[in-house]
Formats: sequence, C-alpha cells, structure tokens
Amino acid sequence: SYTNENIDTSNTNNENVEINVDDLYDKEINTDDLIKNEISNIQINKSSFTENSNINNIEYYNKAIWIEDTILEFRKQGSKKNNLIGLGSKIECVKKVYAPSNQIYKIENVEAINFSKFLLNLKDKYPKTSIYVKMDIEGAEFEVIDHLIKTESIKLIKELYSECHGRFKFPLEIQKNEDIKKEIFDLENSLKDKVEKYGVKFYFWD
Repeated sequence: SYTNENIDTSNTNNENVEINVDDLYDKEINTDDLIKNEISNIQINKSSFTENSNINNIEYYNKAIWIEDTILEFRKQGSKKNNLIGLGSKIECVKKVYAPSNQIYKIENVEAINFSKFLLNLKDKYPKTSIYVKMDIEGAEFEVIDHLIKTESIKLIKELYSECHGRFKFPLEIQKNEDIKKEIFDLENSLKDKVEKYGVKFYFWD
C-alpha cells in the first residue's frame, strides 16, 4: 500500500497537483499552503498510515473514492484481527469473486466522495495546475474511471497511474489459464485505451 513515505516532493513546481487515491484510511489534515506541488492523499484504512512530519504540503481525506457522495460499506482486511491494514481491503459494492482464505475482516461504513466533483472543485481552486493521479482502489477503478469519462472530468487529468484489478472478476483457481489471462489483459487495456482517447497518459501501476 502507498503511504507518504513514497511521495517525492523535491519538485516544487507551482503548477503540479498530485493526487494519491488508495484503499487506505487516514485522519484529515488541513493545509492552506497546498499549491506548492500539492499532493492530495485520499485513503480509507487508518491503521496503515504513518505520518511524515517533514512533509507539510499534503492534504489528507479519510474518504472512499466513488461515483457519488454517499456512505459505503468498506471491507477492512488483514491476516490478524488487530492488524487489518490492507491485503485487498475494498468497498463492498466492488464485486470480487474470490477472497484469500487466510483473511480476517470487518465491515465498516465509510464516507465516499464523487471523484469527478472532487477534480472539478480542485481545478476551480487551482485553474493553472496540471493534475497527476495515482490510483489503487481495489477494483473500483473501472466504475470510477468510467464515471470520469462519462462526466468528461477525465480531461482534467494530465497523467493517470493505476493498478488494475481485472483479476477480481475471475475465480483464483483459473486466473493462470492462458485464455483467462488474455481476458484480464484485454479488460485492463480496454480501460487504458478509453482513457487515452481523451489525451490523458495512462500507466499501469504494479
């Protein structure tokens, strides 16, 4: 999972905004001087995050990313009851046809935000910025990106880095089948092609 320890803030170009969208959860931190190579970090798994006090231009939101403002069920997973820090944690409306047998989980209600509206508000606030998005939202990327395309807010993004979870749609035991691997490849690359039709650079994030 991605934390602020992986964020490079050495570039202080005043026209860059980086948004990290992950399956984590963290307390909200308000910052007013965000425009210096701003990073907005939207996460929904509080226990995975370690604050780095040396970075002061990150704004955190403990929200889920979705296609509307709502309340969603969030499956918080881990290998130990007192250590539910990731390992495929996801919002429950994302269908996954398999689950690791060694996972312990609990369901929590979390606030979700309309990511299209979030981007529009961000662009209104900083009209001269270029927006870079890193997205790892455990299967929700298909619905969220389709909604960005439907609302045309995808055009606000300069570069999109996403881990894709096409494998979630197939049982674990058949994912290494060559035909299934091709289906997963085609599914994920179809998403890339749709994004790039709008002039947005798309990169797979492993």
